[in-house]
Amino acid sequence: MLDTRAAGDKRRRWQVPALAVATFLYVWLRLDPSLLFEATRRYPAFAPDWHFALKTLMRPGGANAYVSAWLAQWFGVSWLGAIILTLAAGALCAAMARLLRLVSGRPAGWVALLPGTLTLILYSQFEFHLSDVTGLVLATVAAAAYAACRTRPLPVRIGWFAVLSVVLYGLIGGPYLAFVGLCAILEAALGSGRLPGLLYVLSGEALPQLLGVNVLGLRLREAFAGETPLDSDISIFGRLTLAALWAALLIITAVVARRAARPATAPSAPSRGRTVAVAALLVLPVVLSYFPLPALMLRTSAALRDGRYEDVLRLARGKHHNPPPLRLVHAINQSLYHVGRWPDDLCQYSQGAEGLMMGMLCGPGLRPTQIRSLRYDPPTAFECFEACLDFGLLSQAEREACESLEGNGPHARTLRALAEVNIVKGRPEAARHYLQALARIPWGARWAREKLAALQADPTQADDPEVRRRRAAWGKQDVHAGDMMFAEQMRGLLRHDETNRQAFEALMAFYLLNRDLKHFAELIERLPKVGYATIPRPWQEALVLWEATAHQVVGLPGYLIEPAVYADFARFGDLVRPYQEAGEMAQAQAASASDFGNSYFYYYSFAVSGVGAR
Repeated sequence: MLDTRAAGDKRRRWQVPALAVATFLYVWLRLDPSLLFEATRRYPAFAPDWHFALKTLMRPGGANAYVSAWLAQWFGVSWLGAIILTLAAGALCAAMARLLRLVSGRPAGWVALLPGTLTLILYSQFEFHLSDVTGLVLATVAAAAYAACRTRPLPVRIGWFAVLSVVLYGLIGGPYLAFVGLCAILEAALGSGRLPGLLYVLSGEALPQLLGVNVLGLRLREAFAGETPLDSDISIFGRLTLAALWAALLIITAVVARRAARPATAPSAPSRGRTVAVAALLVLPVVLSYFPLPALMLRTSAALRDGRYEDVLRLARGKHHNPPPLRLVHAINQSLYHVGRWPDDLCQYSQGAEGLMMGMLCGPGLRPTQIRSLRYDPPTAFECFEACLDFGLLSQAEREACESLEGNGPHARTLRALAEVNIVKGRPEAARHYLQALARIPWGARWAREKLAALQADPTQADDPEVRRRRAAWGKQDVHAGDMMFAEQMRGLLRHDETNRQAFEALMAFYLLNRDLKHFAELIERLPKVGYATIPRPWQEALVLWEATAHQVVGLPGYLIEPAVYADFARFGDLVRPYQEAGEMAQAQAASASDFGNSYFYYYSFAVSGVGAR
């Protein structure tokens, strides 16, 4: 028996480090924590000042939220984020192993790894908050502390439970309910029976009601649901995964405690079926991480945030979704402009009108209330005010960034945008205020220090080419249009400067993606003023469609439509017309996708693009 135990200890000495290294490599190379940095709805803001600390700490779970938010700021460095996430998963496994050892009197074995596996599955959904996991770690550690005194008299145990409950609720908030459930299981299986366990469960409702609602004045959702499977800020799949993690902690503890309550028996050798089940659970996170859309959205958003526009287009090429996600279309169009291929490659990618500037009444698919919910919720709020800043809509960018600062906290991207707005508007002192705040946050600190030094040398920043471009687009005047009226705003920019190529291309994309050929044909007459030597291919196709449908010819002296465009239009018509006459639009779409799926002819007919072979 001693030899077997010694051999098992020797195996664990190398198996645990090997598993930790494998987890780190998986999180670092496959999941890439840098993708999470300010790219998900629940990514926490952090500011190293007393105002933020007091605001965060003076609520249930504030300490856990504060520390988790600080740790999350290091996710911008992928390998550091991977270390943090690996330690969080490992701490949960270690806490579970300690709890099970106290309950059963012997090593927990591989069953203690199941919570860590579910934690990795939660990571793979890209919508978790670090405090979801750290809260459960502290809840499990506290349950182990309670299990250590389970042989004491019942009044002592109840008093210890009450002390742990109050402290834990203050530290972690919602995950405190997991501690309540674990203690109730231990008391029912190994203590004084079900009645004390039931009283523990009831206290899990009484304490948040008493302290959270009655004393602190919180809403029920704030008092109970934060960092729990009931949290509506998490996606459905994320909530299910978090619920599975909670259930695993409770069920494993219940099974082990029930076995420990039985007469002692010799430990059974692990069966082959159990070994296969453990191996399958360890592989499951890797399988789930291959769900493509969440990772694609985060990679394109991160590349857009960092100015890696060619990477955005490389990631998006060949990826078709119907309807396409707004953030993906937004990233595609912003990147196409910055690489100078917006008119030429418009239909080479999955497109949709609503993706321009995150909706902004760009198409018929979204109501104003839906657009507002998108634009004032991170991370789409970041991408929207950054796009407004890029277009020279400085006052709108400033207004939206200020609203995001108020509603979402001092995220690094919000502080950077406000600093840039104030630099362009010639307000160096206001810019310094935001730059000094940004310099205390790990991500963006280097950029903030460089900008502070540049402002010290030249408060006007007149030699910065990006500042000059934005000032020229702004013209020290605002576009007098509603904050969601994209077309009106672009027209306002063109009224100020007829040579504004970015506003011109955006308005052309707006008309084309909404299949508004009348206004497109009117706008294209300004082509010489913007500096085009030729007509981009998608615009030629739109002109041919306008001539065919409206029986009008747009006069553009010096510009020609290639004969090949007319030939392709004729071929496209010959191909799809028989299906259309028979009312078989799905067959027409499928038959023409390979040859014409990247043409404006195809988009105009089927509202789909980026599916062709060429």
